Amino acid sequence: MKRLLGEAGFFAYLDALNQPYTRALRVNLLLRPDGTPPCPIDGLGAPVPWAKGAYFVEGDARPGLSPLHEGGLFYMQEPSALTAVTALDPQPGERVLDLCAGTGCLGLGVKRFCPAAQVTSLEKSPAAYRYLEQNAHLSPVLTITPVQGDLFTYWQTLPEGQLDLIVSNPPYLTAAEMGALQPEVAQEPAMALEAGEDGLVFYRAIAEHYQKALRPGGALALEIGWQQREAVTALLAANGWTEIVCRKDFGGNDRCVMARKQ
Repeated sequence: MKRLLGEAGFFAYLDALNQPYTRALRVNLLLRPDGTPPCPIDGLGAPVPWAKGAYFVEGDARPGLSPLHEGGLFYMQEPSALTAVTALDPQPGERVLDLCAGTGCLGLGVKRFCPAAQVTSLEKSPAAYRYLEQNAHLSPVLTITPVQGDLFTYWQTLPEGQLDLIVSNPPYLTAAEMGALQPEVAQEPAMALEAGEDGLVFYRAIAEHYQKALRPGGALALEIGWQQREAVTALLAANGWTEIVCRKDFGGNDRCVMARKQ
């Protein structure tokens, strides 16, 4: 990452991780060819040093709710760990498992908001795992444990009742959606996107096999596709999960399903 961002950008990135979470939101303006925004946009904070046309959003701004967002003038990236951390409130020393970790963003996000949590991040892809290993030791306060393995079998290695929180942003595109990807999404590895004919194979495995690894009252947080709330909540309910709720993202779409072990 230091090679990618340059020394100044890398340390600016680390410094940004220490900002209050309300500044962790990021708006990327879709710039005109001359590098200027398509129109003035209020509510932007400081520029993101390592991303052209990107700005932090301060306070309670929710740019995904702006009509400019629907008009395609900007898109935003929100911290994927925010919902899990603020809603489920992991405590120091708690054991957290991040499934389908990719390069580690979700596990690192949990670690950022709860530095004393013990975070293990599981990833199958050798290409992604190389980056996960590098990112697992970004700084002394952002250290997680990377594990290369397969979600569909890893549950067999876990002792019962030892985890406090499981988080996952698994692949969730259906076969039909894989055949109609937008050009920018099509550049992503298929392994990071495809989830069987109905888009639910990963959620089905998590719902069926990972509850035993949690302590009683332990929590689960899953990112979902915007049309998957009913299907995912039904899978969890059928497998005995309780307190099932869904949170929307800043664009107003269903995005995170949370549940607990009874």
